[in-house]
Amino acid sequence: MEKSGEKKEKAEKGEEEKETREKILELKKKTEGKSRKFAKCHKMLAKADEALGKNDKAGAKKAYLKARDIYTRLEYMEKKELYGELLQLYNKLSK
Repeated sequence: MEKSGEKKEKAEKGEEEKETREKILELKKKTEGKSRKFAKCHKMLAKADEALGKNDKAGAKKAYLKARDIYTRLEYMEKKELYGELLQLYNKLSK
């Protein structure tokens, strides 16, 4: 017989997997038809945001710097799409 703690643990794990799948689908939709640099930059921004959520400011800053470096090499229209996210992350890091 399963204990209530085990059921809760399985439910939490299922929720985490569902959220991960949703994030992956969202990322695929956003990066569809874009350059590899765009996808990589977006991935680094997401990684930095996740690190901030875990209070890992050093990891977030490292990911932000990588994202910014990739961002500088993007085409104008791709830069335009990511600028808001990049700026938002910068503002979070500067607090």
